[in-house]
Amino acid sequence: MTHGFPQGGIALAPMRHLTQGPFWQILNQYGAPDAYVSEFVRVHKNFTLNPRQIEDNLAYADKCPLWIQLMGNDPDALLRNAEILQKYPIAGIDFNVGCPVPKIYKKQAGGGLLKNLPLLKTLICSLRTGCSKPLSVKMRIGFEHAENFEKILDILHEAQVDSITIHARTVKDRYGGQIRYDFIRRAVEKLPIPIIANGDINTLDDIKYVLSFTRCWGTMLGRAAVRNPWIFSQWHSHNKGHPIDYPRYKHVFEYLQKIDKTFKLNRNANKLGLLKNFCKYIGPAIDADGDFWGQILKSSTESEFWVRCEQGLLKGLQGEKVFRGEVA
Repeated sequence: MTHGFPQGGIALAPMRHLTQGPFWQILNQYGAPDAYVSEFVRVHKNFTLNPRQIEDNLAYADKCPLWIQLMGNDPDALLRNAEILQKYPIAGIDFNVGCPVPKIYKKQAGGGLLKNLPLLKTLICSLRTGCSKPLSVKMRIGFEHAENFEKILDILHEAQVDSITIHARTVKDRYGGQIRYDFIRRAVEKLPIPIIANGDINTLDDIKYVLSFTRCWGTMLGRAAVRNPWIFSQWHSHNKGHPIDYPRYKHVFEYLQKIDKTFKLNRNANKLGLLKNFCKYIGPAIDADGDFWGQILKSSTESEFWVRCEQGLLKGLQGEKVFRGEVA
């Protein structure tokens, strides 16, 4: 993932139903990441990419480099759709080899491919054949254990992928358990291609530590950006030696208003559920005892949601309180 992606840069990780096009529009106002990666597109035998979907994603991304993520286990279907993508001004194709959702990996897609290395090799080679643009792979360190980690890296290297993003957990770990940045460091030491680190990168200090410890090319984060959409501009300010501008709680309230307005324009069905989903990530950075999130969770209507947001974010002097975007 180096086409338009600087060393030390940050990409936005795809999070189902959250970090999609409308969210990119919001980030473009706060300071975009160095790359967007689309939600995975599930490719199967009879599937063909919708040109409108690709064009919409490009419009949402605006001037930020966009990678389209594909997922599947049919080499011919992947090749056919990769060839379609070559016609569009995307930064590259990202292949998902790490999705930890059981209904996905049980069908030998996403993270399930880490249990079938011959099929993984076939799919990567097929994509490479049909992909003149940069090809990236997003993976985990293994399925249940990491004993095949080196073999997986060898397959990707032999297939001449252009970069690898590694979430430093196994598929079975999902999003819990110990993060293993030492595996990312091993990949950096082993391969001559850019490695992007992913997993539990939540703050500017986390970014600094991971870059220093693993010596990776760059980082990818998702939940941290949902919690703190200012993190990309803050990182860029840090890199330039400029003072870091921290928002206030009143700006978090305005951020939620932007989510409401932007997703409303895109006719999102359950907007209250969506707003709560964003607050699930924001809440831990508001208070350590979880009171803000607890109050939001009780909201049964949108009007009640906004009353509780005002109480938690604007009441009294709360609005001027500095928001650092870190879990309290």
